[in-house]
Amino acid sequence: MLGFKKILSVTKKASFACFFISLSQLSAANWSKPAQIAPSFAEDIDLAVDKNGNAACVWRTGEQYETYVVQYSRLQANGSWSSPVAISQPGSDMPKVGFDCFGDTISIWRYSNGGNHKVQSATLPLSGKWSDIVNVTFDDPNQLFEDANELALGVNSEWGGAVAVWCLVKNYGSIVLQGSVRKQNTGWSLPVTLSTASEAALFPAVSVDRNGNAVAVSEKQKYEGFLYSDIGSVAFDGKTWGQNLVLSNTKNVAITPSAVTDNQGNAIVLWSELQNKSHYAVLASGLPHGGVWSSPQSLSDGTKDAQWPVIAMDPNGNAIALWIESAGQNGGVMCSTYVPDQGWGTPVQLSENGQMYELSVAVDSSGHAVALWTKTNGKNSTVQTALRSPNGVWAPAEDLFASQKLIHSPRVKVSPSGHAVAVWLESQENDQMFGNCALWGAALPSGN
Repeated sequence: MLGFKKILSVTKKASFACFFISLSQLSAANWSKPAQIAPSFAEDIDLAVDKNGNAACVWRTGEQYETYVVQYSRLQANGSWSSPVAISQPGSDMPKVGFDCFGDTISIWRYSNGGNHKVQSATLPLSGKWSDIVNVTFDDPNQLFEDANELALGVNSEWGGAVAVWCLVKNYGSIVLQGSVRKQNTGWSLPVTLSTASEAALFPAVSVDRNGNAVAVSEKQKYEGFLYSDIGSVAFDGKTWGQNLVLSNTKNVAITPSAVTDNQGNAIVLWSELQNKSHYAVLASGLPHGGVWSSPQSLSDGTKDAQWPVIAMDPNGNAIALWIESAGQNGGVMCSTYVPDQGWGTPVQLSENGQMYELSVAVDSSGHAVALWTKTNGKNSTVQTALRSPNGVWAPAEDLFASQKLIHSPRVKVSPSGHAVAVWLESQENDQMFGNCALWGAALPSGN
């Protein structure tokens, strides 16, 4: 086994298909026929599943920026998707969504009325209607220009709050990471700046545990005679934010970070980092609750290019990492599993070699897992899936959806009891990744 002992160590835009599956059934053949959920121009999707297996999907729709609105649809467990409703003002995009422990749906998005982009939010109680829209960020009169970008949202179905992070462009120059915490009775806190103006914060991610502890990560780009990018992490202990610490090898090129947490407050961060100026490797670092970050550990084959890593963790701290590893144009989907007190296992390949891109993975509380990715030949695309049983055995990869158009943005979420929802985007334009989009869905309720 790879890894450390006794501590937690590790190292857009097109038709939309949505599916509800029971992870106890290792077959893609029983999916129902996709049905249209929204007619056109669906983009910027995000997805959440609550502890009872209900799902929420948000996306932005509209043909021009001024008409962009965020829409929402809900999938009842063993039911069907609701008709889409708009939850934002025109001029909104980049929506995110999650469920808290009360079953409330929390969404954030970016909004502009022609000026600066702000972060806004609304909440849908378990029994009720969407709340009024509230601003999470506000214009600073001392800044000529402030523009919120690249939003991320952390919500835990066992905690009653949420954590949002985003990148803020200030005065057309510096880009800083900011964060805000939402409490059930007090709403969103005033934004806190989590990085310095001397570094450009990009591509943030955040994860929160059931006690409201969070880990936010981002790239930290800086120019010192040459451009480099570190991976920075900031921990939130439920009350205050800590220091922004570098997890990657300093002054290298480290990109695409993601973060996960378990019920004990342990965390893992995964990213891709340039090796010897020739290829990328997938690296990880772990944070035991109350401890310090481990040194970066490489998970991938050091002789091949490994990129686009994603990670999921169950409540007990077991984690699954996926990435695409290639020695040329074609690559395979690789997987490594982390077990507390044992470390990372030897990577296994889940797919055949091909033009793979965009991965997603989710795991439930008993160890069932589902992985999704997209395969293409440049014109036609396929969404493929592999399912894992609690004993760690992966079923052979299967085609879940094939199209003569281009597909991208696969997403999957799972409830603690093993109900998962997968979504992806399918272009309606020939030979174009982005363009007119329709929203489609199909369901496989638990027990079928």
